[in-house]
Formats: sequence, C-alpha cells, structure tokens
Amino acid sequence: MKSVAMIFFATALGFGVEFCSSPAFEDDFDGTELSNAWKTSTEGVADSAASIFSPLSVAVTGGKLALSISLVGTTDDTGKFYRATSGEVVSNIEFGFGIYEVRLQTRGHMAVGEAFRLLWYEDDYYEDRQSIALNFFEQGFYSVYEIGPADNDKSEVRHNTDFNEASNDFELLNEQAHTFKVEYTSEGLSWYYDGVEVRKEVATLKEIPTQPMRVIFYNWLDEMLQYNVTSADMPVDTTITSFKFTPVDEGGTSCDPIPIPTTTTNSDGTTTVDGDTTVVITDEDLKALQNTITLLQPNNMHLVGYTEAITNLSVFQGAKVVWIYSNGSWQGYSPYSKVRTLLEANDITVFEEIPAYSGFWIQK
Repeated sequence: MKSVAMIFFATALGFGVEFCSSPAFEDDFDGTELSNAWKTSTEGVADSAASIFSPLSVAVTGGKLALSISLVGTTDDTGKFYRATSGEVVSNIEFGFGIYEVRLQTRGHMAVGEAFRLLWYEDDYYEDRQSIALNFFEQGFYSVYEIGPADNDKSEVRHNTDFNEASNDFELLNEQAHTFKVEYTSEGLSWYYDGVEVRKEVATLKEIPTQPMRVIFYNWLDEMLQYNVTSADMPVDTTITSFKFTPVDEGGTSCDPIPIPTTTTNSDGTTTVDGDTTVVITDEDLKALQNTITLLQPNNMHLVGYTEAITNLSVFQGAKVVWIYSNGSWQGYSPYSKVRTLLEANDITVFEEIPAYSGFWIQK
C-alpha cells in the first residue's frame, strides 16, 4: 500500500498574496508502480540533452522510484535522433508554500544531469516560468531558482560536497543517499543538505517565485558530453526513496479539495476518468489504422529500443498501436480491444511481449 495522502491544489494571486493551505503529502514509493499523484513523461527532453524521456526508464521497485538512463538510440516524432533514453516523473498536483523534503541517491557521472525541481509556467516555458531546483553533478550540486524568461534573472549557486584531505579528493555525492530540503515561504527560500542550511534568499532583498508549482524528478544525458559515457557505464539510475511536503500556514483560507484523477482504460477501447467515460478510439482512428495496415508502413510514430524484454505491456497505455517487425512480418499490440480486433482481422499477430534488444515503433 503506497504512503500517499490526498492533498489540495494550491493557488496564488501574485507576489505577497498567500497560497491556500494544503494538507501534508508524503510518498515512500513502497509499491510496484506510481500512484495517481504522479505521471511519467512519454516524450520530450531536458534542455541541451542527448536523451529523450521514456516511460520505460521509470520504475518503482524495492521501495524506491528509479529513473534510468540507457544508451538506447531512438528518434522523436520529427525524426531527430537521441543517443539515450532517460526518465522524468511529474506530480499531477500543484504545491505552494511549505517544506519540500526528498531523500535520493544520485550517480554523479560527468555526462549525466540529475534534478529535483519545482516548476510553474503558463503558455511559454522559455518566456515565462518560475522554478526552484537542485541540479546534481559529480562532486556536488547547484541550488537554483528562476523567474521570467529562461536564463534571465537566473540564480544558481554551486555547492561542493566535503573535501577529503586524506584522499585529496572530493567525497562524491553519489556514494550514498542524502536528504535535501527546500523551505519555501512568503519570506524567502532556504536550501538544506542533510539537515544543514547551505543557502538562504530573503524575499525583501530578492524576488522569489509566487506561483503554485509541480514537483519534477528527472535525469538526462548531456548533449555536449554524451560521448564521455559508454555502454559499460549504463544504466545510470537516479533513485528517490521518499518525498514529503509539509504546508506552511500563511494565514490564507482553506481550499476546496480536488481529488487526484483516477484514469483507467476499459476493454472496449474507452477511458474512464473519475467515473466519466470518454471514447478515445474513433472510427476515423480505425480507418487511419486500416490504411496503415494495408500499406504495411506504420506512420505517425517514433522508433524506440530497449535492452531488456518487455513483458508488462501496460507501459504502453496511451499509444494506439505498438509495432515490432519479427521473422519477416509486422506484429502489433494495442491497449484497446477495437484495435486488437482490427489487427487480427488483417492477419496481424498481436504480440504478448517484446524481446530484449528489439526495436519497436509507438504510434499515437
């Protein structure tokens, strides 16, 4: 049973106006999958990355959330090639003023970026965003916050971990798990490393973020340094043991509770969200898929590869069809019964697993 509490959405009207109070929230990642409080990114990349986000790079196992970077070449919908896949998890809910505490273990490779981030943006991520973050590197971490356009008014401070005089080297951050904490109130920001305050910004001296933000964990392969890693270094796992949010009462009125949405895919090709059922596979979809099958040229998709066999096909929820080419013919899978029926009607084998070291195409 996951340790996940219901929380309220936080709201803000602008600088100097209190967020609504929010109940505490905690997740110990002690199940076998993410709770509805989180979602995995199925596409997209971090800034200056040579890796693309994949749900296959996210796992909950052994009481930890694991984000893996693997050297698996793949392309996005535009045909751009990426040398690796990596993981990103985003909260489905927004948080306001409070104490954010995360226990995680980074791997600290020179070509790998790892981050814990609070983020808000409205229409344009690069032109108007607010962010509070911790970015990790081999010998320490950066405390970061941003307001406004990307790289404008960016405040980033480097924190090296302890220097070991006996070995004449830095004690690497990734030798064990550490606890990081961010205190975020209307009065300012403070960052903590294993209980020790390492940075403080006061609101009366500097502008601080004022928007409710989502929590994000992610890692990536750096575009400039990508060839400093080889398959012998992989996979690189960032592991999160726990995340906890404790609200700070700023005197605001309480918010109405907004439940975390529950989404399920039904056998008849519909999706149910909080009891409301919506058809997601239309006749037009089926006609387009029929044309694809007739031509035997799957389109509107991108190629992905993985080094291990994939037997849990539920990771493909949201895709219309997943294709593999095996023994001289196309095989397909879909989470939707309508599509599986269409495949079988066209003598297309519906596969039950994807072998290790296989390429496959995801059609959305």
